[in-house]
Amino acid sequence: MRAGVVAGAIVVILLVSAVASYGYRLPWTADPYPAIGLPTGTGAINPALPGHTGLSGGLSSIDFLGQVRRQLDFGRLISLLPFSWSGGGRSAGAGDRARYLGFGYERTDASPQGSLYYTGEQYDGRRIYVPAAGNRPGDVPDLIFLKDGAAIEDGAAIEDGAGYTGYAISGKPAVYAYVPYAAFNANETVTFGLANDGPEAVVLPNAAPFEIRHKEGNAWRTVFYPVAAQVITRLPGGSRAEWHWDQQADDGTMAPPGDYEARINGSYSVAFRIARDTPAVMKSDIDYDPVIVRALAGSSPVPLAFGRAYPSPAAGSLKEDVASIMQYKAWALGLDPDRLRAAIEAAGSDGLPCLALHASFEGQPAWIVLFSPGTSAALPANVYVVTDAAGSIVYRA
Repeated sequence: MRAGVVAGAIVVILLVSAVASYGYRLPWTADPYPAIGLPTGTGAINPALPGHTGLSGGLSSIDFLGQVRRQLDFGRLISLLPFSWSGGGRSAGAGDRARYLGFGYERTDASPQGSLYYTGEQYDGRRIYVPAAGNRPGDVPDLIFLKDGAAIEDGAAIEDGAGYTGYAISGKPAVYAYVPYAAFNANETVTFGLANDGPEAVVLPNAAPFEIRHKEGNAWRTVFYPVAAQVITRLPGGSRAEWHWDQQADDGTMAPPGDYEARINGSYSVAFRIARDTPAVMKSDIDYDPVIVRALAGSSPVPLAFGRAYPSPAAGSLKEDVASIMQYKAWALGLDPDRLRAAIEAAGSDGLPCLALHASFEGQPAWIVLFSPGTSAALPANVYVVTDAAGSIVYRA
């Protein structure tokens, strides 16, 4: 009897030690920043739509990578225990699973082909990349790659798959909620949706059957509930319903940085974050002119947020990471990531790109790119307008 009690106590002590050790290595959430008000968003069903505070050499310490704190599970805790180690490393099965956007992935023999985009996320200390080939923009990726160590040429064609491990999605339900990426900056429209990959239609009580909830401590509080006509809406099999939220709460204030979820039809939830140190990519139908561009540069909260997250922007790996995340977001929104990359390179600013807006400028398609000057330089941000097709600068301020 006494031996059993002692053995049980030892197991409990080891578990507690493992959790404490694991939690100590995770990044902490950055302090929130003031936000600026914006208008509200809409939603639509499209049956045709396919289904850190400090820096230490890159984006490895930024707070939106803190998603790994929510990925603790019993199997991973067991892998941290001393008796599961082998030669100072983890047990053989520790790298066979991964998580991204709330979905589980299992290791596969797939090798990367074509372009890989850095998501800005990490799992178990390894960077998560999404390949353009084999995945559909805006949907939950069927295939991801994890990479150890520093990045190589993000956003470029991968000539050999050395250092990358492929993971295929597993256990994806027929009906599920999704987001195109996990982190949004201030003023960036939050897009989310409900996918129905099953044969039967899903019945929704109205055209916007969702609520946005903010995690406060250990509880979730509803901060936005749209007003929608109570008309029964059917989501046929093989279709998607998408909605957009502009980060404005019901009381008219802007949502602060933190953890959120979109809860759809009371049954399906998807988590995301609002974080000050992730770049924003948006698209607009507005035809911009110099006056509107200057107003955007002077009023957007994104450069201010970036300036506080990165007080002294520098070129090199950090700029490359940010550019690759922006390419990933552009791809997820159905925009051309290579043309965005060309626009960033054409601008050639010494600051960090923080906001890319695809719109038209005086009648021609263009990228409007804002660069954060950090807190040491005066706002407004540096802004460049680059033609979409030719990649040439047509305006700067």
